[in-house]
Amino acid sequence: MSVTTALHVIPARDIREGDMLRGYYVPSVTLDTAARPGSYAPDWSDIDRRPALLPIPDRAARPGPAAFADFAVHHITDDSPVVVTREPISNTRRGCMTNREEDEAFVEAIGRIAGFAAASLHEGFPHLDLDGLIETFTRPSAFSMLGTRYLNGLKRGLTPGQSAGEAGAALIRLWADSRLEARALLDSQKAANA
Repeated sequence: MSVTTALHVIPARDIREGDMLRGYYVPSVTLDTAARPGSYAPDWSDIDRRPALLPIPDRAARPGPAAFADFAVHHITDDSPVVVTREPISNTRRGCMTNREEDEAFVEAIGRIAGFAAASLHEGFPHLDLDGLIETFTRPSAFSMLGTRYLNGLKRGLTPGQSAGEAGAALIRLWADSRLEARALLDSQKAANA
């Protein structure tokens, strides 16, 4: 199931940390005169009132006009109209959550990915301790890697399920690689001591 997001034309002062920055207007355009994405004139008569869209949308790291400091060619003031999207939790980067519920939902989603990855690995290899796998997969470093992979997948346009599957598979691969490296190191130490 894909997530749809609406473009919003708002004054720059209303940008919240975590909004996805999409575009901005030239200084002569006001909120009342701005041509809205999705309702442009077919004859392009409103071209001078359309926004300059960013080639790659970026998440606002700061609220207000400062969010566009690295992107806008023109000076953005509090009243400058800008184009943003406000996405649901599944598309929000950790650290830019707008409220406690979103943060808890993100943590729960990453915990589920870790749990599914551990259960999947245990199912394929029953001799592996499920509790030990869950403990390993919920350590801060694993949590951070899962969260980053999950959100990068969403940013690339994957559905939450696809992104979760990709993140879980990456976690299992990293775990397997580290086990193989540890085993090879142990074998080389045994050979050196023999």
